[in-house]
Formats: sequence, structure tokens, C-alpha cells
Amino acid sequence: MLRRVTGFASLAAGSTVASKRFAAAAPSEAAGEATLPVLDQLAGYYVNIQSRKMYYKDFLRIEHQAVRWAFADIRKNSEALAHGLLQTGLRPGDRLLAIQPCNCETLVLQLACAKMGAMCCVMPHWDLNPDKLRYYLNQFQPTHFVGREWMVVPETRSGQTVERNMHFWDLIYNVIPELGHTYPGQKFQWTHSQEFMFLKKTIISDHNMNLLSVTPLRRMLVWGPYSFYEQRLRRMSLLQHPDDPILCLQDPKPAIEDKTHVVFSHRNCNNAGFIFGELMGLEPESRFAVMPNHHINPIGSIVAPYASLTSGAVLVQAHDNLFTDEHAIATIEKLCVEEVSGVLGRKADFELLLKHTSNFDADQYEHLKWVAIFEDGIEEPASKEFLEKLAEAMGLDDVFVFRGPIETCFMLNWRSLKKGDLGMVPHTEAKIVGDRGTTDAKVLTQGNRGNLKLKGPHVTPYYYNNAGFLSEMIDDNGFVSTSRDATMEGKASFALETAQQY
Repeated sequence: MLRRVTGFASLAAGSTVASKRFAAAAPSEAAGEATLPVLDQLAGYYVNIQSRKMYYKDFLRIEHQAVRWAFADIRKNSEALAHGLLQTGLRPGDRLLAIQPCNCETLVLQLACAKMGAMCCVMPHWDLNPDKLRYYLNQFQPTHFVGREWMVVPETRSGQTVERNMHFWDLIYNVIPELGHTYPGQKFQWTHSQEFMFLKKTIISDHNMNLLSVTPLRRMLVWGPYSFYEQRLRRMSLLQHPDDPILCLQDPKPAIEDKTHVVFSHRNCNNAGFIFGELMGLEPESRFAVMPNHHINPIGSIVAPYASLTSGAVLVQAHDNLFTDEHAIATIEKLCVEEVSGVLGRKADFELLLKHTSNFDADQYEHLKWVAIFEDGIEEPASKEFLEKLAEAMGLDDVFVFRGPIETCFMLNWRSLKKGDLGMVPHTEAKIVGDRGTTDAKVLTQGNRGNLKLKGPHVTPYYYNNAGFLSEMIDDNGFVSTSRDATMEGKASFALETAQQY
């Protein structure tokens, strides 16, 4: 009897060892639940729907520009700009290069391009120099370039970050000297550049009407009314597909050398915003804010505006800049005045804010309920202590952290301070395989470094470089290769590896 029992015990011990070994050899794949619907319309469809259903309800608050727009205004302005761009030669598939500070023009440009099937390339503005501008012009070969006369950029003086008013027009003029071949009062001005022969139009978004050889953006607006049959945008939107590219953003940490600019389609933008809005419980007329200067990455150019468009919530732009102490104080004031329930941003934004939260009374934050922090998969994850400190300082109910590569709009998996790890974002699937070029590539076991493949309505396969508009391989099951190396640890946590230098 004893022998039998001991035999049984030893057998059980052996099986636990085997099960442990089996657990260690779990495959590197994870999938989010598919409870939410998937949106498959064009971006303009949601603008139209909201402007019909919630005509005069608030959509956008940008206090530093005195912009208080309802859904009707964004539709009116984006369609008017789309008509203007169409009349000046922008066509479906063409590129428009926008280098702008944090303003509403970038959003209107993006929606106008989406309306007519062109691609809006939004590039960072603070580290601009003539060579960078030349590089962008040669890379995207845009027909239209939207710049500005003056821009505020950060500059380090004697170890302190201060504002510098950059004369951007001077820089543009250095790169495209042919802008001088014009005379004041010329009715409509075209760019005839020798070096950039594809560039037809240089536009500025300031209010200076006397600047030579450029058209102010407000002069580009072509107002209706149009009858249904002669409105060109209607006919053009019938020919568009939700997988057509509408937005191009720069990837600051590219996976491979020539994948520096990631491109997003209608489907990616709508679904990223919609999924985020559903996870955060955004409803019509609920208010949320986005931190400044995120219009150059998916946080401010995709997740925030499209969450607002698909849910009917009010989007508040927190301030025009956030790199000095004055900016931080003004941003906190704005969050209090606007009575927002949530804020989107990066960890660095909230670190700067935390230096000044104690300057304000505790009851100022009574409307703030949640904060969503976005991390690309490579940076160090925000520690629990930091999240607790943030929640305590701003009186939050919860802090959510979304994490993932830029191709997923930083939304691969998510976790929260109260509930811990929440696994994969809905509809998202990921796996780590050994060979990136095939459909039936072997899924590696956990802990092994391999090629990350992703699937989801907000995951983009597209990118843009000087060879043109390109796509990663999409296999028969809808998995997209990302050219990124990653390892999987735990249930749904993927650690992205930095690109290997040979």
C-alpha cells in the first residue's frame, strides 16, 4: 500500500514537472477578445454622421486658437478645404506635406485629405532645418506643402529649456528660393521650383496675407453650397476604399532602416479611435483632453480625434506647447477650466505636470477621472509607483497604460493601476514567429526572440519611403509582418527589442 502511494506520489511529482515544462514551452501568441464591432467606413462618413446627428454639439476646443467647434463646423471646414485642394490640383493618391505646430489646421488638413483620398504627411516641427525640409520634400514629393511663418520651438539655453520663435518662412525660402519669383498682389500664386518640380503650391497657416508667393490657408477654402450632383467630393468618396492611405507619421524608432514613415488608412484611424473610446467609456458630450504636440504621433492625430468622431465626445487640446514650467501650469489650468474627465499623453508630459500639481487645490481636479498614458513598445514601462503618484496627485479613479509599436497606434496591450494587466486590446492578435516571409511560419515558444506579427483593424501594414508607398507582407490569415523583433513574456506582454546594429 505504502509502495503504491509513494509510487503515485512520485508519478504525480513527475507529471507536475512535465506540466511545468509544458507551461514554459507555451507558444508566443495572444489574442484580444472580439466583443466590439469593427468599423469599415471612410473617415468622412463619421464626420458626416456626427454633423447630422449632433449638429451643434461641441466637438473641438482649442483655447489658444479660440477654436470652439461643433461637429457641423469641422464638416464645413474640412469639406471646404478639400474642395480648395482639389481645385489647386491635389488628387487621390497625392501627398500633402504639413509641418505645423499644435493647431486645428492639422486636423482639418487630415480630414480634408481623407475626404478626397490624398495622403496627409504630418512631420515633426521642432528639430527642423533646411536639410530635413529638403529630405521631406524629396521623400514624399508632395504637390502641396503647408508651412507657417513663425513657430515656437524648444531650445536649451544654459541648461534650461526655453521657447524660441523660429522664423520658419526664412527656412522655407532658403530651400525653395523660387518663391521670390512673384509680386505682391498676385491673385493666385503657384510654386515653380526647379529642384522640387512636383511642388505646385506652398501654403501657410498664419494670418499674414502679404507674404510673397504663398497662399494663406484660409484663402484655400472653397465654400458651397453645392447641389448633390455637382459636388465632386461625393463622387470621389464613392471610389474610395477604407484601406486607402490617408495619414503618414514619422516613426522616431524605426524597425528597419527604410521604414521611417508609417502610413495609416481610414480603417486604422477609425478603429483605433473607436476601440479607445469604447474601452474608456466615452459617450456623446463627455469631455477628454489630449496633451500638446502629439499631432505628430498616433496619440493626437489618430486616437484622440477619431475617438471623438466615432463616439461624439468633446476633444479638448490642453495647450499649445508643453516643455517649460509656464506651459505646465497653463496646461493644468486648462484641464481644470475645461472640466475634462480624462487626459491622453505620454509619460514625459505627466512627469512635467507632476512638478506643479501641488500648486493647485485638490478640488480643482474633481472632474478628472482617468489618464491614459501611451508607450511605444521599446521605452521603459511606467512604474507602478509613478502611476500611484500620478493618481494621488490628480485625484484619479484609474490610470490606464497602453503599450505597443507605432503600427498599432501604441495599442497592442493595456493595463491599469487598479485592475492590473488587462491583456490584449480588443480585436488585436499577435504572435512571434521564426520566419517573417511566410504564412505558415512556426510560432516560437515563449521567451524566444523572433519576428513579431500583428493582426487587428487598427494595425497598419503600410509605410512610405523614397521608393514610394509600400506594404509589409499580410498573410492569408490577416497577420501583418512588422519587421520588428520581440519576445513574449507572460500571458500577453510583448517586449519589443531594439533594432540590431550589425
